[in-house]
Amino acid sequence: MTYVIGDVHGSFNTLKSLMNNFSTTDTIILVGDLIDRGWSSRQTVKYVREKEYKTILGNHELMMINYGSLFLKNYPNDIDCDELFFWLDSGGKETLYSYELIELVNDKIICSKDSQYLDDFISDLNWMKTLPLYLEVEQKINDKNIVISHSCISNVWDKRYDDNFKEMLEKFILWDREIPEKNYEIFNIFGHTKVKHAVIHDNYINIDTGCYSVHYKYGKLTALCLENQEIISIIRDPED
Repeated sequence: MTYVIGDVHGSFNTLKSLMNNFSTTDTIILVGDLIDRGWSSRQTVKYVREKEYKTILGNHELMMINYGSLFLKNYPNDIDCDELFFWLDSGGKETLYSYELIELVNDKIICSKDSQYLDDFISDLNWMKTLPLYLEVEQKINDKNIVISHSCISNVWDKRYDDNFKEMLEKFILWDREIPEKNYEIFNIFGHTKVKHAVIHDNYINIDTGCYSVHYKYGKLTALCLENQEIISIIRDPED
């Protein structure tokens, strides 16, 4: 069986619990956003890489690539919080903390000078640069070819080979919050925008059920089986 898993956001304990539903022969695909917001991004990435699970690039991986590179330019000097504010405020603070690259002292961010996980951070950042924007698989749903992306790709699917649209294509695939229009030929599986429950539509499914969130409407990690469209959701582990 092939299972696609929604945004994990550093919720390592929850991911490990979800994996108990699958066998070692199952194929696992993650829609990106392994990191940020939760407190165990390093552990999550380490686990996914060791298992060699297929992973799509998410907007939070892109932020780690861009802002993490800026962080490394100044490390081990104290970071410029203004320069990194967008990422820090979007969960980057928790990610850097998981790599023990920063300490939090009275709500102030201070660089850790001797993190044992600096090499892991650099390696993970470079691994993220290799992640694909989308993945086409052999299975079909509703007689439509399945395409897995971080955010909706259906509405720009016809522009995927247009060099003049390359930058905009990445923006749509990683950041867009529109739902797919019905007249496209693919079945799009994605995350990025949290929903209360994953619901299969004729031409798409959003499986981001807000794993990192403590809000009562969300706080679940969801997987979709491609072969039979079974949905498996588990409640977020409070330790995450």
